[in-house]
Amino acid sequence: MFPAIIPARVLGANAPSKKINILQIGCGRIAHAMDIPGLLRQDTARIIAVCDLDSIRLKDARDSVQGYYTRRGISISVTAYGDYREALQRRDIDAVAISTPDHWHSELVVAAALAGKDI
Repeated sequence: MFPAIIPARVLGANAPSKKINILQIGCGRIAHAMDIPGLLRQDTARIIAVCDLDSIRLKDARDSVQGYYTRRGISISVTAYGDYREALQRRDIDAVAISTPDHWHSELVVAAALAGKDI
């Protein structure tokens, strides 16, 4: 059996491979008010995972992002993580947005870089 090869012109600008898959780490006030809405406005990016230690903030962020995509008819399943180390293991995540308190930035940036993610 031969692999199916689909020419790029068939999928065009909306091909899944043309999108940047983002993990949002930190789902508090700054993420909710600024960072997540800013990322959602980008046509070339999509948030596919959110991460926070606070389970209430985590659920709110997941529901908010999932609802945004659902209202627009975009079929994306947003996954919620309580541990950033587990989320960084996903091979389909291209980039990480970090919206945590300042004292956490350096550890998360180093972990994301070592996992091969853009930050």
